[in-house]
Amino acid sequence: MSAVRRAVSKVDHYLWRILTWAAGSQLSPAGAIVKLCLILTLVMVLGTIVGWRILGTKIGWLFGEGDLMTWVSTLALLACGSIAFRIWQARRAQSAEEDRRNKTIVWRYLGFGFFFLAADELLRIHESFDRQLHKLLGVRPTDFTDHLDDLIVMLYGVAGLYLLIWGISEIKRYLSVKFLLLGAALFGTLTVTLDFLASAKWLWKTQFEDLPTVQFTIDLIDVMEEMCKIYSEIFFVGAMLACLRIAQSIGSRAN
Repeated sequence: MSAVRRAVSKVDHYLWRILTWAAGSQLSPAGAIVKLCLILTLVMVLGTIVGWRILGTKIGWLFGEGDLMTWVSTLALLACGSIAFRIWQARRAQSAEEDRRNKTIVWRYLGFGFFFLAADELLRIHESFDRQLHKLLGVRPTDFTDHLDDLIVMLYGVAGLYLLIWGISEIKRYLSVKFLLLGAALFGTLTVTLDFLASAKWLWKTQFEDLPTVQFTIDLIDVMEEMCKIYSEIFFVGAMLACLRIAQSIGSRAN
């Protein structure tokens, strides 16, 4: 357990070095979002072009299972979890009575939720669900059963929404971050839409006659989907940093 704790502590340490570099000493959410979006856009666009046109790889070579952007996405979710725990620690330190009355522990639960999502992203838990189900039942995939993993994502969303409603007495203190969350939701919606379009192979077969063009179109949409997912996670990081600043300001006013 001590080795695990040291590893977790080291990851957390480096995550915060990245966040404080991006957000500055004042933990500016806007600064973090702008810097991270610019840098990751350069990495994703240039990396995709170099790999595809120069190295001769698939256009989505950066976004496959275990590839670079999977790790970036995982780190973004870990960062959200780490910030959530810091918010909880800041709020808990302010008043034990307030912790019980206003359900500040909701931040701890959200932290665990983000850590689970990070594990899901790295291990592809929900994406392997439909494959394992087909294997277990011994049936061939259909257009419906091949996307049962989307139902799991919906359940994740429902669980998160329930948690926010349960802790509404605490969450309502942070309504000023709604525009950052709106940005995250916008890119999240684009991610889901592009995922649907990438899955609709029948649609692209009606638009293009040759299969290589169909496959290239699907691969390109997959890349756009993954980019939108990264942007959504960056906006979540910014929103969590904004919440941390609010939590710290609540403590300052109390003192």
